[in-house]
Amino acid sequence: MKESIAHIWICAVFIGLTFSCSENQAGEPTVTETDEANPVAEKESVNQVIKQYESALNSRSLEAIMSLLATDAVVLAEDQAPAIGKTGIEETYTTLLRMYTDFKITMDVQQIDLFGSGAVAWSVNSGSGTLAENGEEVAIHSKSLFFLKKNEDGKWSIYQYMFNRSRGELVNW
Repeated sequence: MKESIAHIWICAVFIGLTFSCSENQAGEPTVTETDEANPVAEKESVNQVIKQYESALNSRSLEAIMSLLATDAVVLAEDQAPAIGKTGIEETYTTLLRMYTDFKITMDVQQIDLFGSGAVAWSVNSGSGTLAENGEEVAIHSKSLFFLKKNEDGKWSIYQYMFNRSRGELVNW
């Protein structure tokens, strides 16, 4: 199990390193570094994007969700095919939002790490929702993994996002 965690962090570092140098539309390298002199402020900015995402989910606003995503974002939703790019992601969220008539989720961010112009964060989520198909109220317990990138305008956006339901208690090693 610890080897799996190590592999995840190695992948996260690799992805983080790829964030540190990207290309603009002209194919020229661009670097938008995090403010290394103020990592607390950068982490708070990342946390605010996640809280905006939480709010967008709770208000069931597809427009607000989409506004937080990078144009080349990828979403890996449980039991769904990978959603790549804004069109695929919009279809995925439309399906997911239709599953519930309402829901309230709280995302408790556990960790945020900065890597060049990228950030990795994970959260433990809980809440409840009402299923559209039968009106049943269900508890929601899940985990999320966020990869964010800093855009050329200095703002953070969700670049890759994955979530799945929790099936047991969290283990603290």
